Amino acid sequence: EFKWECSGVIDDGTGQGKLYSERETALLLLRISPNTAKAIELGAIEADDTGILYQKAMPPTSSLKDAMSKACDIARREKMTEEEMLKLLTPTMRASYLLHQHCSIFLNRSSKELDYFVRCKP
Repeated sequence: EFKWECSGVIDDGTGQGKLYSERETALLLLRISPNTAKAIELGAIEADDTGILYQKAMPPTSSLKDAMSKACDIARREKMTEEEMLKLLTPTMRASYLLHQHCSIFLNRSSKELDYFVRCKP
């Protein structure tokens, strides 16, 4: 079974609150689809002991940037869709990309300032 964790501080300008959730509650809070969750979990199997991580204050790792750059170059040359391009990445890089992409979009749509840490590990 996989362990999903989400923790952070919510600040609405009048006060702050700490948030912590695990498992299905974390997935519901983040609105991660079952397909995306499954892809992230597959990558977590091959990741190191820390699992697949996302933290708003931390940019994507240089290894993720390099892998995405290479995959994007091939995808442009071969006229691939995003889904086909993601298959060029290792499961761990794909999982890191999907979690980072999802959380970044989720944060931009959130009406409240939310700084959080997300982890998935087996």
